[in-house]
Amino acid sequence: MINTDKDIRTLEMVYEALEKERVRVFYQPQFDPKDGELKSAEALCRIENEYHELIMPGEFIPVLEKQESPEAIRNFDWYIFTRVCSFLRRLRNKGMRLIPISVNLSRRHLITDPSEAYLTTTAKLMGIPHRYLGVEITESAKEDDPIELQRLIYRIRQQGFMVAIDDFGTGQSNFRFLIDNHVDIIKLDQSLIRHKCEDPQEQVVVAGLIHIAKMLGMTVVAEGVEDIRQWNFLRDHGCDLIQGFMPSEPLSENDFIEFYHGATGDI
Repeated sequence: MINTDKDIRTLEMVYEALEKERVRVFYQPQFDPKDGELKSAEALCRIENEYHELIMPGEFIPVLEKQESPEAIRNFDWYIFTRVCSFLRRLRNKGMRLIPISVNLSRRHLITDPSEAYLTTTAKLMGIPHRYLGVEITESAKEDDPIELQRLIYRIRQQGFMVAIDDFGTGQSNFRFLIDNHVDIIKLDQSLIRHKCEDPQEQVVVAGLIHIAKMLGMTVVAEGVEDIRQWNFLRDHGCDLIQGFMPSEPLSENDFIEFYHGATGDI
């Protein structure tokens, strides 16, 4: 694999951001559509450059993932996971009720690494119960060795961590994947509700996916909710959680704590 000049600049930016602590973690709240209660969150990473501009992960994660060695993306992922554990510890130290937070981790290293050992060790050092931490794996992970993927999911869940399949519906989804991989959460990609849940075919597909996932014992999260029509449709068809810019944009640590305090009354 040959890095372009742009790739090299991107790698240098990431390494510098890690060294100078300019990697930012934001938290996207997830709500129960029945009553609007804040239930959980997804951790999202950004890099702040020297001009104080936020660089989105789509601009640097693919470069980290395509390196010949998985070391670059591995180090970045574990840095974010450690930050999330630290944030949960901060909530606990403030006397606030903990909520589950999920972290996107790259399958580029997850399958070959002893990932569950790192998850367990870090959570233990931070004093965070495993049930408050989740691992999000993209739906395209089914392109990997299916047996190794099943083993990875099994090992992580055996340690008490949640496993979510992210962006479900973006690839060539198949129900065999749902049958073979016993995950806790299915996250419906925002592209599935792009027509505000008013298109008849969209309604049938989304309602059907929610029903099937729940029959399999999975929690269903809908991404990209930006309209009250989407909220109402998802609520009426039994979707467990929603996230998107309508209920709340991603929040910095301090803003999330303030928002959480206002939503729950926790100190």
